[in-house]
Amino acid sequence: MYVTDPIAVGNTAKVYLFENKIVKVFNEHLPDGQANYEANKQTFAHSNGLPVPEMICVKK
Repeated sequence: MYVTDPIAVGNTAKVYLFENKIVKVFNEHLPDGQANYEANKQTFAHSNGLPVPEMICVKK
């Protein structure tokens, strides 16, 4: 897998565009469960009609 430079960098993660999908790679120093916590927020926002990308999966 070849990934280019991140398209965005935040406090918790770097965001990449890969195969027409957004991939969010969390920083290693974050507590366990942080990715799932943010994925749940994203899923909730999407299910309530907010214009955010649909969650596909969370991998460790």
